[in-house]
Amino acid sequence: MFWRGVVGPVALLLCAYLAYESGPVVAARDGDGRSGVWTADAVVCTHHGCAQAGDFLSADRTDHRAGVRLAGIGFVPAGGARAAVDSGGDEVYPPGWSGWWHYPVGAALVGVVVALWLWTFPVRVLLRRRAR
Repeated sequence: MFWRGVVGPVALLLCAYLAYESGPVVAARDGDGRSGVWTADAVVCTHHGCAQAGDFLSADRTDHRAGVRLAGIGFVPAGGARAAVDSGGDEVYPPGWSGWWHYPVGAALVGVVVALWLWTFPVRVLLRRRAR
């Protein structure tokens, strides 16, 4: 009962989260979002490592986001500016960027397969063992 009642639903929720998180990445790959400029501001370090944060300002000046990262670009000197697209995620992306969008999408698809397997196979094995 543990596999069907807990592990399967948790795995499916994780897959739904991965699919949700991949939305902005796929949108950036397709060129959807607001064009603008990302300006390097500071380097932010956590226990996961260091990342460069900056400010994004859309071309029409209606969308201003502070403290966002620019994905797929190496270090940019403080005050340096790069063209970017904001598709609504935690990061902004270079125009035409096709970076690592396939990783979260692939992880979500593999997760669905694993969740379905966890939800069916172990339950069948347990039922066969009980029937003996």
